[in-house]
Amino acid sequence: MSTLLWFLFGTFFGWWILFLVAAAVLSPIAWRIRTWARARRFMAAQSARMENPQNAEVRRELAQLYLEGWRYAKAEGLARRAIEIATSSPLYEGAVPYLFWRVLAEALVRRRRWAEAAPVLDEALKSKSETGYFEVLLLLSRCHWKQGNAVKALEWAQHASRENTSSLEAYFRRAQAAAKAGDAAEVDAARAAFVRTKAVLPKFSRERRIGWALAFWMFPVTRRIL
Repeated sequence: MSTLLWFLFGTFFGWWILFLVAAAVLSPIAWRIRTWARARRFMAAQSARMENPQNAEVRRELAQLYLEGWRYAKAEGLARRAIEIATSSPLYEGAVPYLFWRVLAEALVRRRRWAEAAPVLDEALKSKSETGYFEVLLLLSRCHWKQGNAVKALEWAQHASRENTSSLEAYFRRAQAAAKAGDAAEVDAARAAFVRTKAVLPKFSRERRIGWALAFWMFPVTRRIL
């Protein structure tokens, strides 16, 4: 015991270990505090819009904010309210915007409610989107994979990789679904596409190259848990 205490408090590496442990413990707490503060500032700045019970967009924006801060239950409630308003509002002419469906689906996925998220994602695909449907396609692949439907998961992952050819995650999801479906050739094809894409991505790309490279390197394990 005394040796452990000496290592933790009496050595340079020990202090670094303590720092990393403290950071890991306190980081989620700090993130929630920042999210709460951002939400309060948002509501203060948008007080007039928030007071309007028929303002769907402001609720969607706040739901997105809570989603980014890991407040998934809060995000889900706000997104559902935004969709409810938009459904009956003449402003939207009965067409709920794509982003409303997407933020609700993301909240459900984060809460691991795959069966509920899938039909919401289907609704998002029916809505007009100016930015494309890549995120929804990728989420659909995950939902079907989590529910054990490898064939559908593979179809959506292939679609996602065609929609965004620069996404490293899309190639991993494609290989993951193919492995579950028993399609070794498709696993190899997805891995080869991943290697080609990773090689040409610029350094400033936000594609988490190291993380997804490690996921492929440890594929027998990561394909089952990610």
